[in-house]
Amino acid sequence: MGDLKFLVWQVKTGLGLEPTEQLTYNGEIRFSSPQVPAMFQVLYVLIKAIEPFLVPICFISAWAIVFMILGNFLAAIRSSHQRAKVMHQIPCANCAYFTNDHRLKCPLHPMTASSEEAIGCSDYESTRPAFLDQLG
Repeated sequence: MGDLKFLVWQVKTGLGLEPTEQLTYNGEIRFSSPQVPAMFQVLYVLIKAIEPFLVPICFISAWAIVFMILGNFLAAIRSSHQRAKVMHQIPCANCAYFTNDHRLKCPLHPMTASSEEAIGCSDYESTRPAFLDQLG
């Protein structure tokens, strides 16, 4: 039957070359420009070589990305939960000396008020009833 060639595309480059890609009846691609074929032929051979493996590679890659996103999401939740536990141990909001004024939160320890350094403050006096302090 011979080669049934027909023009697929034609591009004029800045070098004045007109590379043309021709498709044959069996699906092979042939090039008529002397500078373009080497690059496209190597690329074509590489794509054809890995084509049987593309579906499994893409499948595994997609699931790997999904698991990485889920892992990062769970790590962020765990980190936020641990940080919230530490922040809830700061006793300043229930202290008798706490002013709740942004200019001076605590007259006794102005530099450490409402920070992690205030956990275990020696001057802490609760404003809550004693039975609530015993409950936690």
